[in-house]
Amino acid sequence: MPRGIVEATMLSGENLGRGSHLSDYQKIIDRYMKFLGIEPSSSIISDYPPFINELIATNMGVSFLPQLSWYFSREKNIRLLNIKGAEFVRYINITCWLS
Repeated sequence: MPRGIVEATMLSGENLGRGSHLSDYQKIIDRYMKFLGIEPSSSIISDYPPFINELIATNMGVSFLPQLSWYFSREKNIRLLNIKGAEFVRYINITCWLS
């Protein structure tokens, strides 16, 4: 497998840093993990991205994070890995009414 790409099933059994179960983003990730049969060994819930980044940097687990959450991280121990076959797309609908 090319460098920087992992199979989703390789994440099963890892500690997972995650956002609140109430967030729409986390609901999507939870559905995706269930679809793939990924079961984390434990979860740490936080809605504060720098805290999740610190957990990852200290080798305490993995996380599915939006690009803006990890993009500005200068921590050398955090790596972005692409998940083979995973494609996430966000659609934004904008409606404008003119009077």
